[in-house]
Amino acid sequence: MVADYPKQLRISGQAPNNEWEKISKIRNGGLQRPRVIRYEVIDNIEDIKKCLRLRYITYSYVNFIEENKDRLDIDPYDPYSTFLGAYDVTGEKKILVGTLRIISADDTSKSSKHTNNLIHTAHDPKIRKMGDRPELFPIMESFTLPESYLACFRNSESSENLLHPYELSRLAIRPDYWMHNIDVGLHHLLILNSWMHNPPHNYFFIAVHPRSRRRYEQVGFKIVTGTGEVLYKHIEQLAIAMVLDLEKYLQRPKSYRKICESLLPQYENHGYFSRIIERREPVKNSKLL
Repeated sequence: MVADYPKQLRISGQAPNNEWEKISKIRNGGLQRPRVIRYEVIDNIEDIKKCLRLRYITYSYVNFIEENKDRLDIDPYDPYSTFLGAYDVTGEKKILVGTLRIISADDTSKSSKHTNNLIHTAHDPKIRKMGDRPELFPIMESFTLPESYLACFRNSESSENLLHPYELSRLAIRPDYWMHNIDVGLHHLLILNSWMHNPPHNYFFIAVHPRSRRRYEQVGFKIVTGTGEVLYKHIEQLAIAMVLDLEKYLQRPKSYRKICESLLPQYENHGYFSRIIERREPVKNSKLL
């Protein structure tokens, strides 16, 4: 339902540095048993830093981002983002194993003070000199979007009846948890988080590789009208722009609506929900998208 973490990384499973060498030891430490995974919005500076570190080691391995002294993947859109997190809480420690961000084109997010602090105190001068976002959304650096999606941000008058989109990006999951459907739980958290707003957040952009088009169409994403395949800026790989009408998707018989409605009371009461998951064995001869 949301952006793929890099295909090369999913297939190889290799550790690019000492941090993932530690992960490989964890991988051999008994992940076959059921795990308790907690899903919640990340709202403190230490966990946001862990989120940015997880993104860094994921995306630097496949050359999606440049290396930096702080070993953090941070960009001008993070102060406008809500960070979703998946934590393994099976044992005594709470370990971040997956993350996703929701980018808003409105004012800075509730966690912007933390991301701005990480930018201003960074060791790498390129991070410290980071300016404001060049566009409302990162997808706009590569695609020209129809004005109908942007009118609510341009119009000074009431935008009550206008579309109000967000963008999803930077899905990153630890390799030793790839077979645990961590991304599905993040999809559920995305929906629950959208329901917590009045009105609910409903429209979401995403940029994906063309080979993933059919998969995303199956869960309600559609090609953004008037856009085609382009080389996505910064990574020089083909991409297509897609958009999701979440409410329309949730009206489908096999959508996530029922399971999210069952999770809603726990999420409203505690600010998180938990799932017990088991390792999903890979399907032989299957194609990874």
